[in-house]
Amino acid sequence: MNLNPDESAALLAELTAARPEERAARLSAVRDAAPLIIGLIQEVERLAFTDVSKALAASELVLRLAEVLGGSGEFCRALRARAQTLAYAGRPDEALQVFRTAVTAAERAGLPRDAAQARMSSMHALCLAGSYDEAISAGRAAYDVFEKEGERLLAARVDSNLGGVFLAREDCAAALSHFERARAALATDPVAAAQIDSNRGRALLGMDRFADAEKALAEALPVFEQAQMAWAAAIVEGNLADVATRQGRLSQALLHFERTRRHLEQDAAPGELARVMAEQAEALLSLGMFADAAAQLGQVLPQLISQRLALEAAKARAALGRALLELGREAEAESTLSAAAGGLEALGQSIERARVDAVRAELLRRAGRAREAEALLRGALHTFEGRPVDAAMAHYHLARIALEEGWLDAAQREVAAALGHAEPLDLAPLLADLFHLRGLIAGRSDQAETALRDLRRAVERVERIRGSLQAERFRAAFHGNRLAVYEDLVAALLRAPTAGNVAEAFAVAEKAKSRLLLDRMQGILDDVAVDDAADGPILSQLHQRRAQASALYSRLAEGDARSEAVERRRRRVVALEDEIARLESRVSTTRRGAMLFAPPTDLSTVQSRLRPDTVVLEYFALGGQVLAFVARADEASAVTLPTDMGQVHEQVERLHFQLRRSLRPGADGGGRGRRLLDDVQRELKALYQSVLAPLMPLLEGATKLIVVPHGPLHAVPFAALYDGAYLVDRFEVTYAPSASVSVASAVADRPDAGLRTDASSSSAALRSVVVGFADAAAPLIENEARQVAASLGGAELLVGADATLARVTRHMRDAGLIHLGAHGHAAADNPMAAGVRLADGWLRLRDVYSLRLAGPLVTLSGCETGKSVVGAGDELLGLIHGFLAAGAAGLMVSLWSVDDSSTAELMSDFYGLWRYDGHGAAAATALRQAQRRLRATRPHPAHWAPFVYVGGL
Repeated sequence: MNLNPDESAALLAELTAARPEERAARLSAVRDAAPLIIGLIQEVERLAFTDVSKALAASELVLRLAEVLGGSGEFCRALRARAQTLAYAGRPDEALQVFRTAVTAAERAGLPRDAAQARMSSMHALCLAGSYDEAISAGRAAYDVFEKEGERLLAARVDSNLGGVFLAREDCAAALSHFERARAALATDPVAAAQIDSNRGRALLGMDRFADAEKALAEALPVFEQAQMAWAAAIVEGNLADVATRQGRLSQALLHFERTRRHLEQDAAPGELARVMAEQAEALLSLGMFADAAAQLGQVLPQLISQRLALEAAKARAALGRALLELGREAEAESTLSAAAGGLEALGQSIERARVDAVRAELLRRAGRAREAEALLRGALHTFEGRPVDAAMAHYHLARIALEEGWLDAAQREVAAALGHAEPLDLAPLLADLFHLRGLIAGRSDQAETALRDLRRAVERVERIRGSLQAERFRAAFHGNRLAVYEDLVAALLRAPTAGNVAEAFAVAEKAKSRLLLDRMQGILDDVAVDDAADGPILSQLHQRRAQASALYSRLAEGDARSEAVERRRRRVVALEDEIARLESRVSTTRRGAMLFAPPTDLSTVQSRLRPDTVVLEYFALGGQVLAFVARADEASAVTLPTDMGQVHEQVERLHFQLRRSLRPGADGGGRGRRLLDDVQRELKALYQSVLAPLMPLLEGATKLIVVPHGPLHAVPFAALYDGAYLVDRFEVTYAPSASVSVASAVADRPDAGLRTDASSSSAALRSVVVGFADAAAPLIENEARQVAASLGGAELLVGADATLARVTRHMRDAGLIHLGAHGHAAADNPMAAGVRLADGWLRLRDVYSLRLAGPLVTLSGCETGKSVVGAGDELLGLIHGFLAAGAAGLMVSLWSVDDSSTAELMSDFYGLWRYDGHGAAAATALRQAQRRLRATRPHPAHWAPFVYVGGL
């Protein structure tokens, strides 16, 4: 009897669950077992497209049954099904062995049609093994048999397979011809037509016909989904990801890759998963995530090699070579690229080999071997005939060489050629790079307006791509890798003596500073939750890794910090944080919409908020030089300082060395204290001369400074800068990560935030929470907390054992004022480890992100609470970032380890002076007054100057 698909599936499930002796008995009772065997084979063939892991086990079982109970035809077909499943599972060597057995068995049984079918099916495995000529021979032999027997549909399937072989040989035109002929014959079979369309899409992609490729793949995808062929749908998603990557549509590419990866991770197809992850690494390279790409390629390359996927392994080596080059590991890059070139040469992959030559040319360019690099690129261009994307990249690299060598006419010609290829295809990242390069060439050619036009276009494209990326890590990487275009536009604007250029330069600089923080403050980039069932297994992994990291953080404080055990925990927690970030990025990729970002502020908005006595002083790096924007309510200017960021970094390091010296026990007594004060004043004066003295004429008449630091300047206590007198005696100083962040965090926009009406008073009072947890590093901090709570009146006080994570975070969510007195920690190699120690663990940066604050002030009265890792794009990675993102309008934080007693005195004075109810000083004013009072008794800046106020305009 013949079985329908449901009956076949049920029978296969029954036989799988039965004992071996029961299986043969179950079928031998049937008079004619052949139809049942055929039904089982068909179910295996269906499973091969939907669940490879199940198909592997089922194909082995059905093969044994066919050998015992079936005839020669059933046995040959079962062999084919087994071999095909092995091929889909990425086991080509085993698949070929079974295919050859099937051919031999069919020929011995006098079944030429079955032998032809086995040859046809073997083509996929032969192609995976790189045996293209053998695959073509097998296909043509099978085609002749089917043509002779009038098997038009089977001949069409051979055509489809031949197309796949020619595709692997980089002959996309021949491949497309076979695919088109096959599709015409299979048009009435939706699934077969979809399989052809999937392959057509790959051929069209190889010809850079992106719109046609995407159309073919998009037509195939719903057919596979409707037929519940999840594996085939995943492959189409991977191909769509490849199309999007080649076009530079990185957000869409990452989404398709994530969908593909999720399916393949659940299946037993390690070779296919490794191939997709290698292709995903190419997208990571386009994002500028070179270390991530190198790590991913290093992970999958052994898998590709073990699965005998020679072409994919060679391509992965080529991508790894590019990643190593970008990481500055030139020797490793050279050897890896040479290995890739050799592998591709052996496989006859001329186009892929030319792509490797283009990367090797970049290696030569960086080594100063311009002529050799140019020769390699010229040779590659001949191979790239008819491939506009590759040709555009080659011309781009030739233009860079020409510009570096001063061949400006040649550089302009190469850029024009590259744009001729890239603009019709709208290759966004490449267009951003090309407009940037053309702008630089125009600048060198004294074409100022042309330079400005192209640099503006480049920035606009970078902004568009950045805004389309869903995950924070992807945004940070892409933006950080293209900061040079912002710097070059700022420099070009300031060179051109045109009205309004300072204002535009300021706006461009704001686009390059603290953008992730601004996005978080506006709710565009939220922390990833772990309770959404839609992301299932990944969120489960994320929850586990976060729990493991939390447990390790608690143990890091145990034992000697220099012990091997603590060092192992530290390395483990760094690895866990990296894994957490990757998992969060995967979840974010599927959740957020495109083209979302918080727009930075402009100069006129900043100036409209300034009083006549207030100046915004914003620093920026231009090719290493230090630029300062000085903005007042009615005027603005930009000054390039006679120093560079390298020199400033060294000065800041020397300053912090002196600050640490002065905090040693007994260091400030007697004549030694005087010498320490002289030493630190010398460093503070050097910094003053470097970054402030040239600007002082522009600050005349001002009494308040809003400082927007850059790079190492974030660690500078500006109030303590010294020229015979401290800056705190002249100015009230407020800090901001960027002017846009300062505007966004301004309390004036939220006048009722965190307020309540106290029945015993006519003034508004803040809902306050004061926390104090003492340890060996800060033994007096609980006393400080009690004093602060008493001065505030009505505050919720949590000290000692009461200062648990749960209680503190619960009360912070309901507070307008938060004073958090506890030992702080920051780690340069793990910014997510920044936190403060509480009774039962650490309040870490990720915990802070989950808060929703609405008050005017958070004081973090502990060591290094304002110390941040400064990332690309001048992002402050630490507690400042966390609390501002969580909604705090203002922060008081420390830039270095603080003395317990002097901090308690400073805080007591600060809260005595500051009130939010209109009857006291503003926070920055109160801090200034408290610092000057403390200086009278503790003159060294290490005691009175560690705290800074970070707040809004």
